[in-house]
Amino acid sequence: MNLTEMKKKKELPQDEIKEKMTHLTDTTDSWKKLLQEQAEAIESLMKERHKLLEEHQSIFTEEQRRSAEQKWRDEQERAKAARRKNRRRYDPEL
Repeated sequence: MNLTEMKKKKELPQDEIKEKMTHLTDTTDSWKKLLQEQAEAIESLMKERHKLLEEHQSIFTEEQRRSAEQKWRDEQERAKAARRKNRRRYDPEL
């Protein structure tokens, strides 16, 4: 039915109205179902993302800890070397 026919007929027959309402509710229900599926998928992805971020954060902090420990060891070695050098300078017997 095109627009001009609809203007000529001011009212739609009851059968046609019922048929359109049935299609409307089916369409609405399918859209609601699709929306719910998308919401569940997004929620699942967000949980997975959060889990991956936590794992990445723990790996990152572990790497930071190792790096800090290595820097500390390097600093200790430099300090020992400096003490040895000073001992040699002031105590030539060593």
